[in-house]
Parts: sequence; structure tokens; C-alpha cells
Amino acid sequence: MDRTERFYKIDQLLQERQAVPLEAIIEAHGVSRATVVRDLEYLRDRLAAPIVWDRAQRGYRYEARGRGGARYALPGLWLNANEAHALLTMRKRLRQARAVYGD
Repeated sequence: MDRTERFYKIDQLLQERQAVPLEAIIEAHGVSRATVVRDLEYLRDRLAAPIVWDRAQRGYRYEARGRGGARYALPGLWLNANEAHALLTMRKRLRQARAVYGD
């Protein structure tokens, strides 16, 4: 499982439960404690995820919703210029292949 997949799985766990113990995140990913801690720090620091440690529930959770009541969501798919060009090129080639060989 790569890093991005772990981010989405952590997000899913936090969305589904009120609080997620560190051990549950480690078990779900099959990685070390240090890796999970780094992932949580990255989510908080780089992706502005409002992840907090809830001492009473002994687990991580998303902080209460902000002013607008909006729920946190991981950023969508972002492509650089080369990746976008490659994607559009593949789309064009698929259309050409369909025109030649049919659906």
C-alpha cells in the first residue's frame, strides 16, 4: 500500500468512527508506528486535516466541524502539466482506436 492509499484509508477510518486508536491504524495498514505517526503529521501539516488526539476516547478523530459546518475532505486529484497532457493523449488515442476497431 503506498502513501496516498494510506492517507485515504486513515481518512476513511476517521470518517467512520468517533475515535481511532493508533494501534487500529497500524493494524489496518500493516506498517510501523513511526510510519503512521508520520502520515498523521503529514495529513495535519500539509493537507490541513483537523486531526486531533482525543484523550477521553483514547484515539484520533477529526476536530469538530468549523463555522460552515463543512466536513473535512482530502484534496482531489491534481495533475501536473505533463500528466494532464498524457491523460488527454491517451483519451484521443482511445477514441481513434474505437473509430477504427469499433466499440
